[in-house]
Amino acid sequence: YIIPKVDLVLAMSVNPGFGAQKFIPEVLPKISAIRKIAERKNPDLEIAVDGGINEVTSRQVVEKGANILVMGSFIFNSSNPEDLIINLKRKLNSKSERSYERRSK
Repeated sequence: YIIPKVDLVLAMSVNPGFGAQKFIPEVLPKISAIRKIAERKNPDLEIAVDGGINEVTSRQVVEKGANILVMGSFIFNSSNPEDLIINLKRKLNSKSERSYERRSK
């Protein structure tokens, strides 16, 4: 495996090329698999997800083990990006802590 040698894995959850695409849910088991390997081989591994990330899909990818979310269209198409980011971070931080506790058992 290469996992012990890398700092970050980027999971693409859309077909690369243009913004505002629909999230591809088939990436979710891949995120889980990467996180499971990382727990054994590289616990500090960052898992980023890019594409179709919004309030719903952000929860899904965090639950599976992602800890960096690329949310370009969702944030920049918002009428109030600053409030959106603050509220989403608050929700996801508590979700991330609960997910980590479940995965650690």
